[in-house]
Amino acid sequence: MDVSIVVCTWNRASYLDQCLQGMQELDIPAGVEWEILIVNNNCTDNTDEVIARHARTLPIRRLFESTAGKSYAANRGIQEAKGDLIICTDDDVLVCADWVSRYVEAAHSWPNASFFGGTIDPWFEAEPPGWIKENLVRKGPYSILQHGPEVRPFLPGEVGPYGANMAIRAGVLKQFTFDTRLGPIRENILPADDGEFFFRLRSAGHRGVWVGPARVKHHIAKGLLTRDYIWQWHLEQGRTLVIREGRKSEGRLLGAPRWLIRQHCTARMRAWLLWLRKGEKWVQAYTDAAKTLGMIREYRALQDPHAERRK
Repeated sequence: MDVSIVVCTWNRASYLDQCLQGMQELDIPAGVEWEILIVNNNCTDNTDEVIARHARTLPIRRLFESTAGKSYAANRGIQEAKGDLIICTDDDVLVCADWVSRYVEAAHSWPNASFFGGTIDPWFEAEPPGWIKENLVRKGPYSILQHGPEVRPFLPGEVGPYGANMAIRAGVLKQFTFDTRLGPIRENILPADDGEFFFRLRSAGHRGVWVGPARVKHHIAKGLLTRDYIWQWHLEQGRTLVIREGRKSEGRLLGAPRWLIRQHCTARMRAWLLWLRKGEKWVQAYTDAAKTLGMIREYRALQDPHAERRK
C-alpha cells in the first residue's frame, strides 16, 4: 500500500459527507495504491450511514475508537494504516483534486524528509467580525496555514504542519504517537496536539517539507467567530501549556504561581480598559487573560482533581 488517508470524526456526519464527496474527485497518480480510513470516535449520529454510502465508490475502511479524544482516534487510524505515507486531515475540510498527488510527488522528491505539510485555507460559514479578521484569522484558533505556493523544507521556527493537512512517513509513526492528553475531546478543545507532536519529531532530528500546492479548505462555523469561542480556545491553550510542561516548584497562591495570578490580573485589567476599541492591543490582552486563566485552573486541577477547569 502506498498511501493511507486518515480522517477522525465525532458526530459531524454532515461535514464528513462533504469531505468524502470532495475525495470522490481526487486525481490519484497511476499505479498508486491507496485507502481511506475513517475513525468513528464513538459517534451517536448517522456517521456510519455516511461512511457506508461513500464506501461504495471510495476505498474506505471504517474503524472504531471508543475512547473519546481525537488523539486516541488518530493513533488508532495510524496503527491500522497500511500505507507507506500516511496523510491526515479533518472531517470538516474540502481537499483539492491534486492533494494526494502533490504529497506523493513531494515524498518521492524529498526522500530524507519525515513529514510534510500543506496549505490550509479558510472556508468561512459567515463573514468574520472585523476584529477577528484583522487579528486572529491566521493564528491558532482556526488552523489556517499559508506559507506560500512553493515546495521546500520548513524554515527554522516556521509553524506547522497542522492536523487538517499533513503527511508523515509510516516508519516515523512506529516511533511516535499523539499525546492522548491533548487534542479535541468531545466539547473540550485542548489545542496544540499536532504542535506538540511535531516538536518531538523535530527534537529527535526529523525534518519536514512544506508542500504549498497540497491545499485544503477548512470549514469555520459561524459559532466559532465569537468572543466566547476565542476566550475558550485560549483558555484551553493555557491548560495545554501546563499539561505539556507540568507544574513548576514556585511560590503559590491558592494552588497557582503568584506570578501567573499577577499576569492574569494585569491582562484582565488591560482587556477591560481597551474593550471598546477591539483593536490589536485589546485582542492581545483578552487572549492573554484567557490563556493565563486556563493555566491557573489547570495548576489547581492538578492539585485538586475536582477543581473546575472550564469557563
